[in-house]
Order: sequence, then structure tokens, then C-alpha cells
Amino acid sequence: MLAYEVSQTATLLERLRPTRMYIPVLLAVTCGLRRGEILPFRWRHVELGDNLRRLTIEHSAEQTDDGMRYKEPKSGRARTVTLSASTVAEVKAHRARQAEEQLRLGIRPDGESFVIAQVDGSPFQPRSLAHEWVRVLSKTRLPRIRLRH
Repeated sequence: MLAYEVSQTATLLERLRPTRMYIPVLLAVTCGLRRGEILPFRWRHVELGDNLRRLTIEHSAEQTDDGMRYKEPKSGRARTVTLSASTVAEVKAHRARQAEEQLRLGIRPDGESFVIAQVDGSPFQPRSLAHEWVRVLSKTRLPRIRLRH
């Protein structure tokens, strides 16, 4: 598995900041999460308080010919990942932007809303996220690496 160096990661995150790819990639980079672990997150899985800054991984997303399905994580059990203060700040800002966006469409976000979602609140498909990753990387000079499954 290839990974970016620190300076490359900083460049990548700065480039992605104005895009929908920023939060998924930030979670991958800062928490070591796989693509399939990031996509099924709902806001009820995220705790952003002063004392508790964590997210719980209960499912993994898998895209099949019949659509998307959620399954147990590779380990077979849920796990909790602690978030850094800077990641918490970014996720809080993301939540506010997402809520504004969805409220404009008449959607009231709640704990069941997806953290990583399309404008209308629907979840990203794993292949869509992978295609977007490739598209975004093609606009940089960074080496092409795979977004971890």
C-alpha cells in the first residue's frame, strides 16, 4: 500500500478543501479509515463534544451489481476511533454546511443522516467516491495512489 508523505498530504488536503472529497479524505488520512468504512457513517456515529471526540465504525459499505449493501467491518465488530481537535473542527464545519445545504432543499438532517452525502442527503456509492478520487488526483501533480478499500 502506497501513502503520501506529510507534505504531499498537506497539499492534497488543501486542494480538496473546497470539494465534497475533503471530509472523506480527511477521515481517511487522520483516522486511517477505508473507503468502505467512511461511507456508511451517520451523524449518530459521531461524537464531537469537548470530552468525547470520536466516531464509531459499525458497518462497511460494499457496492454490488444489485446496489450498495452494508456489512460488518473487516474485523467483525464495531470499533471506535478518536478524532483530533483539528479533525473535530473540520467535521463540525462540514455538519453546518451540510445542514444548510439540505435545509435549502427542505430536508431536515438528523442522526440518521449520512455524514458523507450527496447534496440531497443520499449516500455516496463506493465506486462514485473512487471515481471522484481519480478525477481529483488527475488535476494535481501528486502520484496516483489508490483510496484504500
